[in-house]
Amino acid sequence: MLSTGGLAQNSTPGVVIPQNMDTSDGSGSTNIPFGRAVPLRFQAVYDGSLFSGPLSISTLALRHDQGFTGSGKRVSLEIHAGTLASMANLQAVFAANRGADFGQVFAQKWIDLP
Repeated sequence: MLSTGGLAQNSTPGVVIPQNMDTSDGSGSTNIPFGRAVPLRFQAVYDGSLFSGPLSISTLALRHDQGFTGSGKRVSLEIHAGTLASMANLQAVFAANRGADFGQVFAQKWIDLP
């Protein structure tokens, strides 16, 4: 789930992607990107049809599963964002998917997850 609306705990989402998941858990889960013990790079891609048009993202929130029973964690986080070079031709090499506007939007920083 992507929510727009900094990194803030317990923030109210402005836009939830996909919209039908605003109050529901998904049918699966993953421990990526925050459940791993080793550093990793993670790429999330959202189809432009999920948005009503161009928007400015001022807040990003990721929601854990309602059944989650783990404890908090301290992670080093850095976020880059931009449009895709081509949605129809995604590549395994992350750099090949970057559009011309790709750039850092959140400088590397240690954060505490709930």
